[in-house]
Amino acid sequence: MMALELNRVVHLVEDCEADSLAFARALHSIAPDASLLQWKRVGDVLRSLDQSCVRPPGIFFIDLGLPGLDGHQLLRHLREHPQTRLDPVIMMSGSHRESNTVRSFRLGAQGHLLKPVDARKLQQMLHRCLSYWLECSLLP
Repeated sequence: MMALELNRVVHLVEDCEADSLAFARALHSIAPDASLLQWKRVGDVLRSLDQSCVRPPGIFFIDLGLPGLDGHQLLRHLREHPQTRLDPVIMMSGSHRESNTVRSFRLGAQGHLLKPVDARKLQQMLHRCLSYWLECSLLP
């Protein structure tokens, strides 16, 4: 696998330690220099956004089944927040339920991955995000 150069911070919102570790391994196997910020709770992400006046653009990978506010609720907040409304968001779930995927796209996600995330699928998703959402599209 060819190394991928990311010029964006990767935000992982995942409460399961094993899934976080698997994601981090997969990410660093394809993008060794990637900057990864890990969050376990939606509230921590929202507090960080409210406290930060300027932050680097990012790509968010969000687990659907988070404690408290779930991944879809975080997605809704990200789409409403001026600093993150244009950042790509990929939802992740261990469930094969089509309704989760449909809801994710309706709320503004750019992708949906099944867990556990493997390096090849993660690389494909990152490549799509970088080439389409961040290079080909003219964002308002």
